[in-house]
Amino acid sequence: MKKLILLTILTLISVSAFSDVLYLNEGEEHVGVLQKIDEKKISFKEAVGEEKTFEKAEVSHVLVSKVREGDQFSFIASLTDPFLISLINEAPTATDYPDSDYVTLFKRRSFEYQADGSVVFKRREIVKILKEDGLGRADQAIYYTTDREVPEIIYAHTYAPDGRIYHLTDDALSDEALYSGTPEYDRLKKIKFAMKKVDLGGIIDVCYQITTKKSTELRPYLIDTTFGQREPILKEEFVVSFPQSLNLGIEKFQWTGEKLPVFSETLDKQTKTWTWVFQDKKGFIPEQNMMPGTRIFPRILVFQTNEWNRIADEFEKALDASAPSKDLLESFIADSKAAAQSVDVMKVESLYDAILRKIRLLDISCFDYGGIDPVHSDVALKKKYGNNMARVCLLHFALKNLGIKSAVGFVNYWDQQGILEKVPEMGQAGFAMLKISVDGVNFYTTCDSDYLPFGNISTSFQGTIGCFLGEKGFTFERIPEGGAEPNRSDKQVFVKILPDGSMEVKEIRQYRGPYEVTLRTLRAAKERQKQMYAEKSVKRVHPKAQLESFGLSDINDLKAPTVFTLSYKIPQAAMKVSENLMTFRNLWVDYNSTSASLATRTFPMEYWASTENVNTIVLEVPEGYTWVPWGKNYSFNCGCMNYFSTMSQTGYQLVFSDRFDVRRKEYIGDEVYQHYRSCLTTMSELANQWIILEKLGTEAPGKSSETVPAKNPGDPASPPIQLDKIAPEPQG
Repeated sequence: MKKLILLTILTLISVSAFSDVLYLNEGEEHVGVLQKIDEKKISFKEAVGEEKTFEKAEVSHVLVSKVREGDQFSFIASLTDPFLISLINEAPTATDYPDSDYVTLFKRRSFEYQADGSVVFKRREIVKILKEDGLGRADQAIYYTTDREVPEIIYAHTYAPDGRIYHLTDDALSDEALYSGTPEYDRLKKIKFAMKKVDLGGIIDVCYQITTKKSTELRPYLIDTTFGQREPILKEEFVVSFPQSLNLGIEKFQWTGEKLPVFSETLDKQTKTWTWVFQDKKGFIPEQNMMPGTRIFPRILVFQTNEWNRIADEFEKALDASAPSKDLLESFIADSKAAAQSVDVMKVESLYDAILRKIRLLDISCFDYGGIDPVHSDVALKKKYGNNMARVCLLHFALKNLGIKSAVGFVNYWDQQGILEKVPEMGQAGFAMLKISVDGVNFYTTCDSDYLPFGNISTSFQGTIGCFLGEKGFTFERIPEGGAEPNRSDKQVFVKILPDGSMEVKEIRQYRGPYEVTLRTLRAAKERQKQMYAEKSVKRVHPKAQLESFGLSDINDLKAPTVFTLSYKIPQAAMKVSENLMTFRNLWVDYNSTSASLATRTFPMEYWASTENVNTIVLEVPEGYTWVPWGKNYSFNCGCMNYFSTMSQTGYQLVFSDRFDVRRKEYIGDEVYQHYRSCLTTMSELANQWIILEKLGTEAPGKSSETVPAKNPGDPASPPIQLDKIAPEPQG
């Protein structure tokens, strides 16, 4: 009773802005204004004007909530909008789209540039749920930056299969700050809300808008839209309207084929409107390792025309203004001991390591921060945290203090094509990057990983296009693949095969580039966690493998290579087919061709990075056994990727080695995909090839290979492998 009275008072305070929602015990809701409560009954005036009386025992509770457009309708039959009524009545069913989780009935995104430079973005989407996997559309989110954007949920309705309409109420939404713990970066917020009563066959209708202040060179506004999504879309409208006096630029990508949006242009007084209408009633089925949709489907960038030199001037001013205090910077440099190093590259490494150790990384991109205006470097030095840009700027200022040349720049992911010079707009910039010149050699770093050594770059940025601030503005260049060193994995395995088929194994793994990250993350792990990681590693080789010991190099030292050693046994890893035959697979070569399982592809494919993988496996076979050559060479060579393998026996030693070298990351067109497929198929066949050992006698075997017949068994034998003499484990 007290709760209902209180809600009545709140309602009377602001009837025009708020409305009550009365919930019955069975879940039915009524939108309107609470009128009266007596001992047994509740009087409630609905939004349509009808006054109803409910028994108090019928009512679960009453909620005060904001009135939104369309909240006055409780049943689909009472709707008055002809467009919406037609859309609901003619909506397809699950049998019409048996492979789809949902179907988008209508989608509209409009951008209205105002005379004062602000932009009003309005989005409406009407979706019908067809399968359980589509129920996730009930959860909605709106992201905005608090200092320049104002969001508003215009309405959010659920049209249930039983004909009822359920509306969003304020108890179902929350407005969350994502970075409140770091106030200097606390710009991005998220409004979360859940649609009510969403079920199979139901339709959700959501409309919201975000008003953004006038953009600047450092706080840009870039419209980036792609036409095409996994699920079918029956109609999509993309609209941009602006004063004729405003100069807007357009760049189109993948603008070929039959499924292109239909464009129209209208002029009303002083306002020009561009409209693109699109539909795709089939959607698409994703393929493994396919490129992102922004690289496959029609895409448009719309932006206010600008000049790179003007953007560079503004950024240079902001960068200079963010320089750290002299005392703080010199104290940081002194603590890093960089000045004491004898050569410049070691000075850079010392500063880089100090930043990674002392400045906690905030996972806040330029996109999340809402611009490229740097936070003052004193914040990083005093509070010991900063995002990728803060780390890059601090390293730049420290190097400048030591007389080492560097240039602050920006990048985007390589599969987004990086920073496009033909689009003078910094809304493309996702992350800061520093270019450092030492003794005529250029190094690049984003300082965005605590586990990558200096000069190594995340694979996300290898091969992308970056822009760097120089004396004459921004210059554009392609970032090298692999960074200072290639992305490489080396594995050496020494195996002693016992007469019963068991194996004693010592394995040495050495990584460079992105492969290092997994091992270096173990530096904060407890010994038991490291033990579990090692045990899982040997179990991946063989489920019966039994770990005996393991070792790690000093993974805290980013300058040192990462080395991981394993010693383990595999009981009866080789099968004894008969008294004289033993067979097993090469357990340390686990290639598969899953990513090349499609005979042909509909969409282009991407490989995660250019890489180089080398394996050397030395097996000591039991006395009297010799390898039965395969008679086939497992190798592949083309301009996209290369694979080479060899296997031979000398005395007691059977040696396998291979090398997999990938140089192409994008596979556009069937010809290059078939290269990829042929290579992986060859590697997969090798991984499934059985190694057969045949016992010929007690004499030491001679030499044999996969292409050369075994020679005279009287050739001198090599000595047995001494496992305890090979590559002692590094001390962790």
